[in-house]
Amino acid sequence: MPRRTGRWAGSIFIKDWNFRGAVEQFQRAVALDPTRMNSATAYSQALTITRDLDGALGAIRDAQARLPVLPELLMQKGGVFFLAHRFEKMEAVGRELLTVDPEHTSGHWLVGLSLELRGRVREAIGEYETAIRASARDDTRVLCALLHAYGMAGDRKKALDTLHRILPDLKAPPTRFTLAYCAALTYASIDRREEAFTWLETARQMRDTSFPFFPSDARFDALKTNDRLCAVGGVDQVGRPILAVGALSSAPKRRL
Repeated sequence: MPRRTGRWAGSIFIKDWNFRGAVEQFQRAVALDPTRMNSATAYSQALTITRDLDGALGAIRDAQARLPVLPELLMQKGGVFFLAHRFEKMEAVGRELLTVDPEHTSGHWLVGLSLELRGRVREAIGEYETAIRASARDDTRVLCALLHAYGMAGDRKKALDTLHRILPDLKAPPTRFTLAYCAALTYASIDRREEAFTWLETARQMRDTSFPFFPSDARFDALKTNDRLCAVGGVDQVGRPILAVGALSSAPKRRL
């Protein structure tokens, strides 16, 4: 039981949006049992939320040094590069993940998102659609990325039609985690900013699991200069995320 205490407590802190407390607990869990992959990825994820991207990458590299090659570790490593805006490195990790597991949807997500954020939107759509076809059930992360890419490619109808399919009643609260964030992404991609802000506020209020990563998500960069974002609870005047009581650290250092 003691070995699980840190990870269990860290999960509670994450649900309460006490991210600094979560970092401390997940760090403790890793120290107690360095062989647990889930503790290492949770520790790294918590560090990314507090904008310590160098620490997050270090946590994954340490885990990779003592554990076998695991898709989950590669996925988290690629996610760190995404939040650090190191998209070439993100693509390389995604392709490595697909070498390890060609059917892994997260590999296609990493590759597709890295392509999209470098302007290669049609290639990105191909990656996302490949992942959706290969998956027995929709991968929400990939599906949301695909909706955003449709919008960025100018296919507004396809983006909205697909959004309405997974979220048919847009006036009802979403029942699946990340769908409010997904809706915000879709509306941001077609430059319907009022709807994007409304869904971001919904994501914040319902503690959507994707929302804590919003300040570093490059897909929302066009919205981040808007004064209204401070009211939404996204970033303060110096770019720090407002996600819990008290401000978190300043913008991440991209030395990765």
